[in-house]
Amino acid sequence: MTALTPRRIPADSGHGLGQLVVAVLDIVRDLLERQALRRVDSGWLSPDQIERLGQALIALDRQFAELREVLTTREEDLP
Repeated sequence: MTALTPRRIPADSGHGLGQLVVAVLDIVRDLLERQALRRVDSGWLSPDQIERLGQALIALDRQFAELREVLTTREEDLP
């Protein structure tokens, strides 16, 4: 049996993964917004439910923005 030699991983590979995660988050956010609009347009939601849905989307957008910032910042860019 031969020994496996360790592979080197490029230093910026984590950055690429972060960009992929950000892209997936953007897709999920878009899908959630579309679904929310469909529910609002259906007429089945009360004004209170519409308000809560809007607030939830705003909170989600803020959280995604924070994740986007963390995931797209490379270590060499940090102080």
